[in-house]
Amino acid sequence: MSRIPGISSTDLRFPTSHMLDASDAVNTDPDCSGAHLRGWRDADGGLQEQSFASTIGHGNDVRRTRGAAVTRRTTATATRTGGQATVQQPAAGREWQLPRQVN
Repeated sequence: MSRIPGISSTDLRFPTSHMLDASDAVNTDPDCSGAHLRGWRDADGGLQEQSFASTIGHGNDVRRTRGAAVTRRTTATATRTGGQATVQQPAAGREWQLPRQVN
């Protein structure tokens, strides 16, 4: 069993609205941006999980705040059985099955 001690995040923003790059009928003042989140384990050789989300507007703030909230709320534990990963979060009292294979 390994623990997930934290999640780090990087805020990436591109001021494309200055020249109206990526503008359309819906997004008349677009600033393309993205949030990169990285979680890691304290066992399994420091196995890392990477996540990137392309966002517009306040999406980066929402994504980064969510990552920080997960880190503050609980330290998750992960176990592997039969190619599936189960993440348990004791503070939330819930268990999730990740829908992908773990090597």
